[in-house]
Amino acid sequence: MIKKFEEFINENYSSTGGDFYKRLKVLFCDTLGLENAHYEAMRRRLDDSVYTFEEVEEIVSRLSVLPSVNHMLSLMKNIFDENLDIKEKNEVLDSFSKYNDNKPLPLVIDINDKVLTGKVYYCDALDAYAEDEDDYIDAGTEWLSVKAEDEGIVDDNQPDWVGDHWDWLDIYEVDLDKEYLDKKLNKWVNR
Repeated sequence: MIKKFEEFINENYSSTGGDFYKRLKVLFCDTLGLENAHYEAMRRRLDDSVYTFEEVEEIVSRLSVLPSVNHMLSLMKNIFDENLDIKEKNEVLDSFSKYNDNKPLPLVIDINDKVLTGKVYYCDALDAYAEDEDDYIDAGTEWLSVKAEDEGIVDDNQPDWVGDHWDWLDIYEVDLDKEYLDKKLNKWVNR
């Protein structure tokens, strides 16, 4: 019997313990009704050192705006595909916005190629999302170093200049649920 998603979210997972892949199998097979082959395909795409089970669960809950489990599976196969780059994954996400009143789904691909939902950080200068502000250190330092060179700041003075101009990156928090979910679903997801 396939459970309703609401029942699944309210369940206590103590019976499955902390094993990422066991819990993932419950989510994909028992709850969503995917066949074992589909579960195995998703399992190969997910790495428990990158995603926690709770993160996967949050992503799946946001995908409940899609009209069918097959649409959800299709989208997830693409956004977790290691062979697609960030731009291609964002194009896939955009193509599914038609199921959310033509608004983007409340998911983004971050600067490190990780799927994020909920509250995230956005950097205007880099046009990129991240899970944490510290994720911008490398790319932000590189971007500011180029700006420093444009200003004629080189060598020993550059690190101080970059540090003093970090605010040029314009990093701020974004709540994707508030931005992109319709009010009815947003209320359900954030209860």
